[in-house]
Amino acid sequence: EYADQLGIPFLETSAKNAMNVEQAFMTMAAEIKGRVGPPSGAAVDPANKVKINEGRGVDAPKSGCC
Repeated sequence: EYADQLGIPFLETSAKNAMNVEQAFMTMAAEIKGRVGPPSGAAVDPANKVKINEGRGVDAPKSGCC
């Protein structure tokens, strides 16, 4: 009842016998994606992408402990 009032899913789970554990994870992941992720099929603005290691080589490993 309380979960319904808040508009959130309610699932009974048990890690002891693995009851509904995977379903709970998938349900919560879908809820989070639906609330924070971009809508399906939405165009992604290339200016908002982060480019990692662009034009930068890998540093050679350093000797020593730190």
